[in-house]
Amino acid sequence: MPHLINTGTNTCRALLTRCIFQLRGASTQRTFSSPPPPAPAEGSLIRRILSRSHDAPEPKNTPNNRNRGVIVTGLDPDVTLPELLQSIARTAPVGAIASAFLLPSQRQGANKGAKVNFSQRRAAMQLVRLSREKTFLVRGRTPFVTEHRKALAARGALRSVPPPLSECFQTRVLVLEGPAGVEGFDEVSIRRLLVADEVAMRDSGPFGMESEGVITTDSPDGTRRSIEWRFNSYSAQALPFKKVIKRHFGEQLRVTHGRDPCCAEDIYDAAWRASTAQGGLASDIHPGQQDAEVNVDEAKGYEDRGDDGHANLIEDGHADLIEKA
Repeated sequence: MPHLINTGTNTCRALLTRCIFQLRGASTQRTFSSPPPPAPAEGSLIRRILSRSHDAPEPKNTPNNRNRGVIVTGLDPDVTLPELLQSIARTAPVGAIASAFLLPSQRQGANKGAKVNFSQRRAAMQLVRLSREKTFLVRGRTPFVTEHRKALAARGALRSVPPPLSECFQTRVLVLEGPAGVEGFDEVSIRRLLVADEVAMRDSGPFGMESEGVITTDSPDGTRRSIEWRFNSYSAQALPFKKVIKRHFGEQLRVTHGRDPCCAEDIYDAAWRASTAQGGLASDIHPGQQDAEVNVDEAKGYEDRGDDGHANLIEDGHADLIEKA
């Protein structure tokens, strides 16, 4: 009997020893196969690097802060650009317009859309607000107005967006004044003069000679004449056309930029006071102020190119907005 007890005890000891060695081996394997945890200093450094790469951009570098363009959708299929501009002037005169053009429809009879670039961002935001408040009307109905953010951010806007334009000295409206008897001082002759200038027509691009109706006013005695020409673009039309007219007529005519009817008189007067207070004298600014101040090619950029706008608006999906409006 004692022999059996000793034998059982030895067997238990052997089994216990084998289990202990197996557990130690497994623990050793897990230790060598698992990577050590990162040191606290290294982990905090990684967290700092990751958080730094996702910092928000500075407000001054945000493209939308420079955006002055809006997309207008939900317009009747037969709405014209002059009708849209006159509707803004009549129901929402928020500020001067740098350029405007209709967007190409995807199918016949579909609702129309338009791109409107303002001289100041304030005006663009105001039109968006007046659309939401149902104040802005075209043919008695309110179209849908939104910022044109997508195309601005997509085309490197931080490099291409030109500075805001003056709402009194850099407008799309040209005013020609002078003696009524000056040869060629009438709408038909001036239109012919502009069309014949290859450089000016090249600069005008897709805008061509399109404009609102030309207003010709003669003095009661018939000796003086004023022609107001409301083009669709400041930099693509008004600026190059002004140079052609001044070069042709010289001192016979006074050529200036007039108030955009889409800019209310109080806004225009405030812009005038602000400009003159900054050192610009009215007598110095009116006669030929913008001829040398703005380079035509630089002024176009994102802000004022109709051909560029047409192509990119379709790519950005705004054609779908027009269809659904």
